[in-house]
Amino acid sequence: MDQRATTVEPMPQDWRIQVMNLPVALPNRVHAAIDRHWTSVTAAGRPYWNGPVLAIAHETKSASRWRVELHRTDYAHYLATLHRQIAATYWCRVVAVGGLLITADGQAVLGENAAATVNAGELHYIGGGIEVGHADQSGLIDPQRCLAA
Repeated sequence: MDQRATTVEPMPQDWRIQVMNLPVALPNRVHAAIDRHWTSVTAAGRPYWNGPVLAIAHETKSASRWRVELHRTDYAHYLATLHRQIAATYWCRVVAVGGLLITADGQAVLGENAAATVNAGELHYIGGGIEVGHADQSGLIDPQRCLAA
């Protein structure tokens, strides 16, 4: 089983996540590597959809403050990152939100990844990636609103 490192940290009191209307800047050779990988995984019959993804372009973080600027990329870039097909310098880093829903009788509600996803069949908390539609008119993201969407 492939164990990927995931960092889970508490949200600082002073935070700002902003979506910019800019593409992630990648050299042509990285785009070519992403395209080759996408072609190979889809040719193998995996029913992936290459939709939009927001990736961290700039980030400053301390114990009390966090600032993130997200730029547009696509699922092919994210998948090439997961499969380590591109140099770490160009990995697609995403911000995700998650929540735990407990029923009145004390049971946790979890989701199961669909067959067409990277981690098909795995259980996960409710939530997911942050999308362009989650931003307000100024481009700011409210993670709590993302959970409700």
